[in-house]
Amino acid sequence: MNLPEFKMMGDANLLLEWSQEIDESLLNQILSFQGAIRQLNIDGIIETWPAYNSLAIAFDPDLIDSKSLVEELSKIESNPTSINDSKIWQIPVCYEREYGHDLEEMEKALNLRSDEIIKFHTSADYLVHFQGFLPGFMYLSGLNPCLHLPRKQNPPLRIPEGSVAIGGSQTGIYPTSSPGGWYILGNCPLKLFDAKLPNPCFVQPGDIVRFMAVSKQEYKVAKLESDLDVFDFYTLLKDE
Repeated sequence: MNLPEFKMMGDANLLLEWSQEIDESLLNQILSFQGAIRQLNIDGIIETWPAYNSLAIAFDPDLIDSKSLVEELSKIESNPTSINDSKIWQIPVCYEREYGHDLEEMEKALNLRSDEIIKFHTSADYLVHFQGFLPGFMYLSGLNPCLHLPRKQNPPLRIPEGSVAIGGSQTGIYPTSSPGGWYILGNCPLKLFDAKLPNPCFVQPGDIVRFMAVSKQEYKVAKLESDLDVFDFYTLLKDE
């Protein structure tokens, strides 16, 4: 494993930064390092958060100082975990124009019909690198280049909860309503973040997401079950 560069961020946060390009191999290294840290069970570490090419660590300086923490982390030697062991989730999306507010604009910008946009969007495997921006917002790689679309110059102040959208070379799902400059092509009926659960996000970094087109009726049924907290998320798992 290539060791990262250690950078302090204030008095109680340490950033581990890798210089490699963002790809599956790098994600393996970051998740492997995160797993090794958890196994060490170092007294004073509060939480760790992966990103595209870094891992942030929050720690209690009253329990461990930064120098000692870096010394402990520098001892880590482990092989990257395999992405092949990750879960594959089939996430339902309704692409009807009622939910795909920007499909018409996307057709013009991409020079594609809406059915072609949907086909490209549902044909890819998306690798989950990390979650951020909003609780439960997944940063995914794997978007087909023909769907790359610059972000809106004048972002709306409210993107509806569950919106499935494209911005730049990325696609994602807005877990809650928020401002945002991505183009909306559909909506996911599921609750992607639930603070009441021990694991608030059922999808984790290293997992694979596949978008699955569903009808408006299927969307409404799934949304009702999700709102009532009776939706079985494990029905979304794909065995391969």
